[in-house]
Amino acid sequence: MPKLRIDADLHRAPISDLPAETLAELARSIKREGCRDPIVVWKNHDIILDGCNRYAICEKAGIGYRTVSIDLPDRDAARGWILAAQYGRRNWNAEQRGIALGELLMLRKKAAGANLPKPPDGEKTGEKPNDLLKRKNCALGGKTAAAIAQEHGVATRTVELGEELLLAVNALAEAAPDLPAQLAAHKGPKRKTIIEAAKHADDPEKAKAILAGTPEPEKSTSPTDHFGNPLPKNLIEVFSRRNELAKMMTTLSLIKTTITRGCESHDPLYLHVTKTQMEGSLGQARSHLRFASPYAVCPYCRGSGGIGKNCKLCKGNGWLGVYAYGLVATELKYVEPK
Repeated sequence: MPKLRIDADLHRAPISDLPAETLAELARSIKREGCRDPIVVWKNHDIILDGCNRYAICEKAGIGYRTVSIDLPDRDAARGWILAAQYGRRNWNAEQRGIALGELLMLRKKAAGANLPKPPDGEKTGEKPNDLLKRKNCALGGKTAAAIAQEHGVATRTVELGEELLLAVNALAEAAPDLPAQLAAHKGPKRKTIIEAAKHADDPEKAKAILAGTPEPEKSTSPTDHFGNPLPKNLIEVFSRRNELAKMMTTLSLIKTTITRGCESHDPLYLHVTKTQMEGSLGQARSHLRFASPYAVCPYCRGSGGIGKNCKLCKGNGWLGVYAYGLVATELKYVEPK
């Protein structure tokens, strides 16, 4: 029999080591009764897919064992087989189970060609090629998630949330390279914390603080504009109402997302909705609200609006939106404020 190998990369997190007590009990059982279950091996590669602990115990004690070979096309298929086999067997926490389901989904979508699809040839559906590809990939991902959910007795949404968690963990590779190992050892943060930290992946220190549960330093309670400039009394109220516009922008984004999903999934309710036109109109409305939101104290009149409210830059309002500020900021560097 050829020498078998344990490939650590194929058995990486979220797969975790057995607790010492469980491993010791397994060793006693094998020494007492022999290795009853066969070692599952990747055919023609001599890599162990299932039974790494049993193999190590048998080799050390000189106990015989049986093997069963499984033919798999590549390493992704081998990794997926291991995850599926281990999912219901180990005492995993919710984060480990989520990552395993998410990785299974990504591996199967990749195998089905969802990640790098080729442009369709000769399809006369009236759709643009990019829109057609997005719709097909969305449908493929949904069917794959549903299939995995059925196999493991969970909801389809649970599989999709697992993929979201895995993407968050991957995004935190720089800030928290040991995070997968921590989760496998049942020592990592909860899902909600990981997702929140991933939003700040471009700021490793802040992401680390969130993962560690370190509260952010208290910010000054004095009202300021976008650049931290203190607000004069006459601008405090208008700047305090920026959230009203922010809520409108969030609502528009949600509407846009709902319409996109409905159209791409061919929901009959959205049959007569013109997706491109609606997305354009909603996007334009959101941009208008963003540019209209108070952004900075006018650097020319310092928020006073000028004498007789005739400041030419802010038109007497005392503040500028992000678009207006971007246009005049460079010029103002050379203008002495009044």
